Amino acid sequence: MEEPDPGHLAYLEQRAVNRFYDHVLGCFQVSGLTINDLSARTGMRREAIIDFLSSPNDWTVWTVARVLTCIAGGEVVLTVYDGEITSLRPRIASRSEQA
Repeated sequence: MEEPDPGHLAYLEQRAVNRFYDHVLGCFQVSGLTINDLSARTGMRREAIIDFLSSPNDWTVWTVARVLTCIAGGEVVLTVYDGEITSLRPRIASRSEQA
């Protein structure tokens, strides 16, 4: 296997980060949770949640896993199909469905 071009590798890495960011943000928006709700569930400060949701620059795999699990309220399985990230489990119920 030949070494990837560093410029192309950086491009692909950024696309992957952007897809994760879009997925996490979409899950949060669909969930109906507030910043305060997510802060309480994750144990993270409100300001840290705001920073986390505003940009993926300082994300770690562990933080993404914690936030997605807390948004979903259970185990999260991610798959990639045709370049798109899909959350399979659990189905994220909107706040109105949870009531």
